[in-house]
Formats: sequence, C-alpha cells, structure tokens
Amino acid sequence: ISEIEDESLYEDIFDIYYRNNALLNYDIESDLNKIKAKVLIVAINQDEFFSPETDAIPMSKLIKNSTLLIYDSFLGHVGSNEIVDYGEEISKFLDS
Repeated sequence: ISEIEDESLYEDIFDIYYRNNALLNYDIESDLNKIKAKVLIVAINQDEFFSPETDAIPMSKLIKNSTLLIYDSFLGHVGSNEIVDYGEEISKFLDS
C-alpha cells in the first residue's frame, strides 16, 4: 500500500466536512488581535488554494507576536510534507 493509501485509511469524512464548514463559515479576523502567544504562520509560495498574499501575510500583520515562514514547493498546496526541511527555522522559533 502506498503512503497516500495509508493516509486515506485514517481519514474521517465527517472530520473533513466539519473542518471545511468551519473554514468557510467562521470568521476569526476580528479576534486575531487578541492573541497573546507567539505564533508561527507557515505558508507555501506555490499554494494554489491559500496563497501567502491572501492568507499568511495578512494574518501575520493581524497577529502581534507572529513569525512568518514561507517556503517553496513544486507540489504547491500538497507540499506541506516538505516542512521537515525547515526544522532549523521551526526550532529557532520554538526556542525564542
């Protein structure tokens, strides 16, 4: 069984449904300025669904203690598995 097939064995269609519903119908923008913890926002330059210009960059401006990490991935949106290549940056954030 391929890695993708393995992942699909643990997918819950209801979890996906409720996450998508919350994503589309719940606006938290007015609450972002209330966040007091440091926040790491991660984005992919080539993400065709959530581009850094429309999501991560504006969010980083609304959260006071945020750090923005944007990286390149030829896989676009599904390039999140490549985050392992940025362990040093993530460690620096966690140690700060």
